[in-house]
Amino acid sequence: MGVFVRRVKTASGATAVQIVHKRGRTVLGIDHIGSAHDDEQLAVLLRAAQSRLHTGQQILPLEDVVGGRPIGTPVVEGTASLIVWEALEAVYASLGFDQIADTWSRRAPLGWDTSDPTPVGRAISFLFSDLSSGITGEMIHVDGGFHAMGTDILP
Repeated sequence: MGVFVRRVKTASGATAVQIVHKRGRTVLGIDHIGSAHDDEQLAVLLRAAQSRLHTGQQILPLEDVVGGRPIGTPVVEGTASLIVWEALEAVYASLGFDQIADTWSRRAPLGWDTSDPTPVGRAISFLFSDLSSGITGEMIHVDGGFHAMGTDILP
C-alpha cells in the first residue's frame, strides 16, 4: 500500500494538500489537510501532512553506533523475552544458520563480516528515508551477495 502527500490546484486557485492512500492503482482514501493561498501557508500544510504521514514512527538511533557495533550489549530483561530469545536461537540453529555464518565470509563475492551490523543498518536507514519512497513489496538482500552464490553446506 502506498501513502503519500500530494498537492492539487482547486477551482478557486488555492493549493490543496492531501494524504493519499493507494493500493496499486486503487485509491483507498484521501485525507484533506487544508488549502493554501500562498507559499507560506503551503509550507505549513506540507509540514503538517508529513508529520501526520509519519505519526508513531520512531527514528532509529543510528548515531549510537561505534565502529559499526551498537553501544553496550543486548540484555534480556524478562522471562517472556528470554523464552522468545531461546526459541529463536533454537530455530536459527535447526535451520542451519549457525553453520552458514561460518561459510558466509568465504562465499559472499562482495565479502561479509557477520559481526558487523553496519551494512544492514545503512540499508534500513535508506528504506526509512525519503529516497526509498517509491519502493514497495521488495525483498532486499543485504548479505554481500551470499544469497546469489548459495552455501556449500549439505543437508
